[in-house]
Amino acid sequence: MARKTPVVSAPPAKAEKAEKVEKVEKVEKAVKAEKTEKDVESEKPASKKKPTKTEESVPVEEAEINEVEVTDVTEETEAQSDENPIKKQLKQNATMIAMILKIATKLNQDNKKLDRAYAAELKKMEKIMSKKSVVGGKKKRSGSSGLDKKLPIQTQDFRTFIEKNYQQLKDRDGNQIITELVYETEGDGSLLISRKDALKIITAYVKHHNLQTYEDKKRIKLDKTLQKLFPDFTEFYFFTIMKALSPHLKNNSAEATA
Repeated sequence: MARKTPVVSAPPAKAEKAEKVEKVEKVEKAVKAEKTEKDVESEKPASKKKPTKTEESVPVEEAEINEVEVTDVTEETEAQSDENPIKKQLKQNATMIAMILKIATKLNQDNKKLDRAYAAELKKMEKIMSKKSVVGGKKKRSGSSGLDKKLPIQTQDFRTFIEKNYQQLKDRDGNQIITELVYETEGDGSLLISRKDALKIITAYVKHHNLQTYEDKKRIKLDKTLQKLFPDFTEFYFFTIMKALSPHLKNNSAEATA
């Protein structure tokens, strides 16, 4: 006799679990299907609704207001853009003026310093020159004040010579040496002449009468007039004129009497 294989049935717990798993899978499939339907609907373009009268009026008014505001803002920005270059130039000019004033102030300060330094150097030079002009505790006679002082003529011969020749005798520039004779108002009314003018008169007389020697231009030939004025000189030179004039002037009367 053949044996009958016994049919083994699944335990009830495993069957329940299988059913639950099937139910869960069905639910998940249903959820996924709903999600896909929603995604498809969202991708479709939404139907445009016609705005009502109230809905239309509000956006139009807002648009007009926005247009007015935009035009005002653009006008302001254009005005500001027009004014910006001028303001920029004004600022640049102001900065340049400030720089120039700063430089001018600095230069003025430098000039003041230089002026003070120059004044100090000038004082030093004056002190040095004053020290050099002092010899043996006495100051030197500056300039030609002694030569320009008018002195009375001591001798009649020299007075006659001056009065006779002063109008025709001129200096190297062609100017008359003595334009007007001056006499003392007190005393014997002696004719007054300075050493400088007396030297010029004799020199002009020598050149006017060509009394220079050809061999030596410094040597003078004495004519009768000069021999009468300077009898003590056998040889006469330009550098001896001042010495020869001493006896004819009053302050050297001691030499004249000698």
